[in-house]
Amino acid sequence: MIRDLENIERKIARHRNHLTFTHRCKQHGVTPSSLRIRCPIKTIKAKNIVEKAQKELARERIRVISNQIKSYEKERAVLKKDLETLTNDDTELRRHVEIHCENKGKSEHEKTKKRHKDKFERLKNKEWSKKVSNAASAEPDLSGTQLKRWVINTSDRKLTKPQTTLLAKGLNFAVSVDKIPNDEFIVACEKACWAIPNAEAQNLRAEVAGVLKSAKIPPPNISYDERKALRELQKDQSLIIMGADKGRSTVVTEKDTYEEKVKNMLSDTRTYEKLKGDPTGSYKRKNLLEFCKD
Repeated sequence: MIRDLENIERKIARHRNHLTFTHRCKQHGVTPSSLRIRCPIKTIKAKNIVEKAQKELARERIRVISNQIKSYEKERAVLKKDLETLTNDDTELRRHVEIHCENKGKSEHEKTKKRHKDKFERLKNKEWSKKVSNAASAEPDLSGTQLKRWVINTSDRKLTKPQTTLLAKGLNFAVSVDKIPNDEFIVACEKACWAIPNAEAQNLRAEVAGVLKSAKIPPPNISYDERKALRELQKDQSLIIMGADKGRSTVVTEKDTYEEKVKNMLSDTRTYEKLKGDPTGSYKRKNLLEFCKD
């Protein structure tokens, strides 16, 4: 009976770690090796079908493991009840047996936990590397005609290859964050709490705190060299990067040259007239009066 109780404690420990591992994979969008489906059809629709099927399999595995844990817990309860009947006159012996079996379960839990954590980190790193490589391979060749069409460099500075590939993504491309901006969310939440009752404000703070606590950093959508190139371009104050008037091209020009062209354009007194002050306030008051009349 003691051996049976030990085995049940070990099984419960292993299955609980397996359940946690599957939940983490599901939350991070990582597919365990045992649930991966190979599809010979190389189309986007087939890929979406496979990804959906893999997610459903993960949900089914979570359900099966949860039911298995409940079954083991019922079996453990029966064994403990039988043990209590056999050791009715010896409480100390029963307590020693329970502590012994609990320690076996804890030992199995720690051993399985470490194995699953290492496995999850390997899967996550492999998945992120795959996404980055797929994103890089999906980019078109930025040489010759395409380079001139998408990245127009009118400055004297020669752009590196990571800088060129980064700018070719366009100015509307959103770079994934490398950390969660908790401070910005907290400040915005506090501003919103000023305008609502105290009870609702407390509920809002609790919900925002829960979301921030469970928030995970998204996988990177640019390579390490492109992120480094982004920091270099941000620090360079001698360049201006902007979108072209037509098309999706990104134009890189020197700041001094750009400002000189703007000054030459505004110096044309036949087209532009210098204002004595900022007329924004008067236009706002005028529009407000017209709105009130309506």
